[in-house]
This record gives sequence, C-alpha cells and structure tokens, in this order.
Amino acid sequence: EFYAAYTTVAYAIFGLVCFGVAGLIFWRRSDNWIALCNALFLVMIGANALPAITALADRLPQIIWLHKLFFVFGVAVMYPLLLSTFPDGRFTPSWMRWLFLAYVVYSVFHVFSGQDLRSGMLSGAPVPFTQLVFLVGGCAQIYRYRRTTSPVQRQQTKWALFGKFLRMTRATTSRNSSGSNG
Repeated sequence: EFYAAYTTVAYAIFGLVCFGVAGLIFWRRSDNWIALCNALFLVMIGANALPAITALADRLPQIIWLHKLFFVFGVAVMYPLLLSTFPDGRFTPSWMRWLFLAYVVYSVFHVFSGQDLRSGMLSGAPVPFTQLVFLVGGCAQIYRYRRTTSPVQRQQTKWALFGKFLRMTRATTSRNSSGSNG
C-alpha cells in the first residue's frame, strides 16, 4: 500500500515538473521552434508518466489509442527528432533526417499493430532498430557538440543531458524498488 502511494506521488510529481518546465520553455522561448518541440516533448512525457492516464487506458479499452498516440508522438517521434536536431534545429549530419523518417514510420507501424516499442535494459529485450536509432542519435549529438555548436548551444546541451540523467535515475530507482517489493 505504501509502495503504491509512493509510486503514484513520484510519477505525479514527475509529470507536474515536466508540465512546469514545458510551460517555462514556452513562456521564455515561444519564438524558437526547437524550444517549442522540447516543450511539447516534455508535455507528452509528463502526460504519459501520470498514473491516471495509464489507469484510464487500462480501464477503458476504447481510449487505448490515445495512450498509444501519446507514446508514439512523445517517445517515438519527438525524442528522436530532438536527438537528431537539438540544439540548433538542423539535422546534422544531414543524413539523420532519413534515419529519423524511417524510425517514425517503423514506430507508428509497430505501436498500432499491437507491438511494444519500449526498449532498453530496464524494460525488457531491446528492439534492435530502436537501439540503433538512439545510438546513432547519441553519436550525432556528440558530433554536433564538438563540431558545430556555439558556447550557448553547448550549455543547452549540458542542461538537456542533466535532465535526461535525472529521468533515467528516476526510471532506474522506480524499477529497482518495484522489483524488490514484488
């Protein structure tokens, strides 16, 4: 009972922090399309993290498509887009746009055909194409960081990596504590 309450509160706080940061980005940088994409990504991740959304999708099978849409748009479209274009909004290297497009088509097909795209060591067996896209996207981020970004963009990249680290830490701790109690 304590664990259920703790998990619900932790995910709700995470969702609210995502909404708050997204609102702050929108308020301060609403003239920059990559900032708006970041804000939208945070809203999608925050909405997907809220326990009420998952519970509602489990209870009402008629709206499972909405939950899948949040997942596809938030994780399978926005995250690779940001990985491919952050911080300046350009696909660098230029061939990243084709990998991104292929991944979006792949993701939409797999999610709406009933398969799960979640991958990684914390959520089961990895999907090889998903792992490849994220690995190449990470390498492209390193390439951009070292070769094409300004000092301000480098600072933005550092903050984005810090946020990703916090999200991974939250995911790891929630998965580890659920495994020890179950």
